[in-house]
Amino acid sequence: MKWVILFLHSILVLHITILKMKTLVFALIMIVGNNLSAQSLKAAWDSVKNTTKPLVSASFQAEYETPTKQPLADYGWEDGVHISPDGLHLYALYSPMDLLSRTIFVLNNTGPICNWIGNMSYRRSYASSYGMDLHSNPFGCDSFPNIDILYAQRNTTDLPFSKWQLSGIARPFLSEGSPAPLFSATDPSKLDLFMFTGDGDIWMLDQTMANPSGIQNATRLPAPINPINKEFNADNPTLVRIKPDTLLMLYEQYTQPSKRTFMYTLSGNMASTWSVPKPLKISSLENIEHPFLYKDENKQWWLYFTINYERIVRARQTQSGNWESWDTPEIIISKGNALSIGEPTLTTRGDLSFVLGYRNTTTQDTTDVYDLDPWIMSRKAVLTGLEKDTFVDKKELYRIITPLGREVKPEQAIDGLFIYQYTDGSTAKIVR
Repeated sequence: MKWVILFLHSILVLHITILKMKTLVFALIMIVGNNLSAQSLKAAWDSVKNTTKPLVSASFQAEYETPTKQPLADYGWEDGVHISPDGLHLYALYSPMDLLSRTIFVLNNTGPICNWIGNMSYRRSYASSYGMDLHSNPFGCDSFPNIDILYAQRNTTDLPFSKWQLSGIARPFLSEGSPAPLFSATDPSKLDLFMFTGDGDIWMLDQTMANPSGIQNATRLPAPINPINKEFNADNPTLVRIKPDTLLMLYEQYTQPSKRTFMYTLSGNMASTWSVPKPLKISSLENIEHPFLYKDENKQWWLYFTINYERIVRARQTQSGNWESWDTPEIIISKGNALSIGEPTLTTRGDLSFVLGYRNTTTQDTTDVYDLDPWIMSRKAVLTGLEKDTFVDKKELYRIITPLGREVKPEQAIDGLFIYQYTDGSTAKIVR
């Protein structure tokens, strides 16, 4: 009998081994299949993105380099992108999903929370999550969508941003968006203020690092900037110093997303209190979004914003100090063959950061149709400072320094300044 038992035992072990091998083979097939699927989806998106280009207006083509997609762009949804004045820090709200398709689904459907608002069908398995919490929720769902702010840093503008990381204010379940940093005037590694949005309202962090942290200390801005009972939405804030002791915050107010008003408010005490918001008047009857204020090297203020998700424009301030006096907007860049364009922010030297939207028309998958990426359009060499040299003849000579450290060629006119080379060939004189 013993040999029979041993024989049966060997048959059972062989059977179990075969079952384990089948399970392993099936698992490997699933893994390879998923990887191939992810690779094919990536390839499809790469094809779409490689053939999608915005269109720079003819009047700005001499001022800017060719727009390019930021190398750190992921396959998730990167929106609300904001670049720092020195060009060394980048922020974005992020979700590893087709956020637009998910929003359309939520607005047009209803049902149990986990299958409706918590629907994870729009999650892209091939998009990085950067350690986001996509599980915690108060409804008992196995997983749940989330939107967090990403942060990227580089040491010099000669190098591209290489990778995103989850910002220090990421948290489970609750979403953060529209990052708006105000950097310290004395320490470029620190922020005096960091604004972000929640559920239709604007929040503020005081005194934090470039990669913000301490979201538990964030304060909600008071009414009438924010609504009291959700009677309107406050969105897309941006902060600038208009004087050493005066801040201006520009933001959107709306009840319908297709009809937004730019509002501005002032603070003379580092955001402890704010003036009553006023509308900023713009001569446009179309849908305006994403306001941003920029002061150029000639101390001229410009208002940049988006119209109809189709074009980024700028308007010149016509009366110094009057935040309701703006010239007719001029188009800088339009979406070209992209789905959409928007979210303009600028560095001090005038590099234009923005987002470009895509639609994948080759897919039959309704959960993976749209995407947004960060782009950059660098400004060509501009005057950033003058170094004065004194020669034997006591004439004041100036050498023109560009942001890349190159000298402007002699006899080249830039912004109305005419450059003449001296006989020694080493310096140039500026004549207005």
